[in-house]
Amino acid sequence: MISSSLKKLLIEQGFRAPSVHNVQPWVLDVRDENILVYDDLTRTLSIGDASLHDHEVSLGALIEGLHLLLSTENLGVTEIAPLTESSVNFQERKLRPRYRLNIANGFKADPLAAMISKRKSYRGNFLANTAEDRKHLTDAVTTDSSAVISNPLELRQWAKDYDRCSIESNGHRPLQAELYQWMRFEKSEANYQRDGLNAESLGISAIEAWAAKFLLRPDVYAFLNKFGMAGSLISEASQIASATGLLVIFKVPGLTPLENGRNFYRLWLQLTEAGFNACPLSALVDHPEGRKKIESYFGDKPVLNVLRVGKAPQEGVYESPRLPVQETLMGVQS
Repeated sequence: MISSSLKKLLIEQGFRAPSVHNVQPWVLDVRDENILVYDDLTRTLSIGDASLHDHEVSLGALIEGLHLLLSTENLGVTEIAPLTESSVNFQERKLRPRYRLNIANGFKADPLAAMISKRKSYRGNFLANTAEDRKHLTDAVTTDSSAVISNPLELRQWAKDYDRCSIESNGHRPLQAELYQWMRFEKSEANYQRDGLNAESLGISAIEAWAAKFLLRPDVYAFLNKFGMAGSLISEASQIASATGLLVIFKVPGLTPLENGRNFYRLWLQLTEAGFNACPLSALVDHPEGRKKIESYFGDKPVLNVLRVGKAPQEGVYESPRLPVQETLMGVQS
């Protein structure tokens, strides 16, 4: 059922799905009539995502991406069935079986599939925007499960709130140390093009990366933070204030984190289709006070994530690093 050309497409683009802090916690086994999804619990944020909620959202994004790519040959995921077998070994890793994606005919080609290869995170300052840009953003992605904040004065206030939440969260040394482990500052590092956030995807120069590698080191950061000097190192206020708007994505009542992850990815691809780039503001949602404030703003609707959105310059937008296919693909069986 899954042709060789489609398998190639799934392999080349399926792994482009977003994951929490770009940890890419998945391994696939692509077969003729189904796809098996495994996860690697060594590729998680044990402190920042202790409940594995964001891990499950990431798997949902992966599955939605596969569904979209399958639609290019009028196929689709008809059932997501739990895998009940015991853990399996793959390349000296113990993987946890999660889902079998049952595939069937009868789906229309989804235009969002073409956006998968074009979606890129952007963490720098956006281009100047207009009222027309803000209206275009609102028209493109406002649904029952999302809303846009685009008033420039409000954006500046949310930028301050985000920085406060980020500074307070990073003041928890174990969390800051965990996030630091997934940051790649120099091209000579073994994992620079594999996972996490490298200097290019962070939008910083080689000199800035060299400084950040030292200043964000947990012991140095803790010292600076003790004397109130760490905030400027991690501030994203100018980037947020430059945005066309914030896309607030809600948790849909009755849906699992996996299903909400599928919706999250679709909305991000819709941003891409509308000509926008985006970057998650996870620190705002992960912080209890930040989450409470953004949810109160929308009548206590539970929030899944917030993206800052805008138009990026033509140069300077990089693809996030990805693991080699041989580490994320268990095998292509014919």
